[in-house]
Amino acid sequence: MGEDGLKESGRGTTESESAMAEVVNLNVGGHVYTTTLATLCMYPDSMLGAMFSGRIPTQKDSRGNYFIDRDGELFRYILNFVRSSRLGLPAGFQDWDALTIEADFFQIPELINALQELQNSRESKDEDIELHKTADYVEVIYQKHSTWGNSYKIYGSETTLKNLGVVADIIQSTPGRQWYHEVGGVQLRGDIDRAQLFHELSKLQFELKFTNIAHSLVSKDASLHAQSNLSNTLEKWTFCREKIS
Repeated sequence: MGEDGLKESGRGTTESESAMAEVVNLNVGGHVYTTTLATLCMYPDSMLGAMFSGRIPTQKDSRGNYFIDRDGELFRYILNFVRSSRLGLPAGFQDWDALTIEADFFQIPELINALQELQNSRESKDEDIELHKTADYVEVIYQKHSTWGNSYKIYGSETTLKNLGVVADIIQSTPGRQWYHEVGGVQLRGDIDRAQLFHELSKLQFELKFTNIAHSLVSKDASLHAQSNLSNTLEKWTFCREKIS
């Protein structure tokens, strides 16, 4: 890893390129890993990049392995990220704080960001699972299509949808009305009485939890103006209530 490695070898490659392909054995907290110098220098501004480019000193154990006094078990995730620039963690991984500390020590901002994003994503999924155990949801999606006009997709439990008069009336007693079963809901072609639908949801104790429509259109009882002058072609509302046992 000295300056001699930068000289031309005369055979169409440089000694530095050969050095980068050099196999390196690491002893990290008693765990031995094998990789290449090129991998360790993949992130030049990281601690590994500084160590194996000669900018900071390294030390070896009695067997000639480069020694790093860090968490050997968690280093596998550090090394795999350096190899692929992708973070892969097993299902049920819990050592978020410890791995964040290791990522911070090795000074790899991309890994820290990936770790935070993955943790947030998994926590969000866990929260959704817990919420669906204790709550009922209804999602209403309105789309205006240039070819076949307006459509509504309404998702929720079968029991809830049967108790929505607007939906039940269309499906059961409107001859020739275009509607389709969807997984977990129905799709309706054409207009519906949107304000009435939201009023019925309110009577069933559903509360509006999310919408991409301007808040000024949403009243406290979760009903909306029947007509919207917004130019959005996709409008969404999500309602929630505590699950009735």
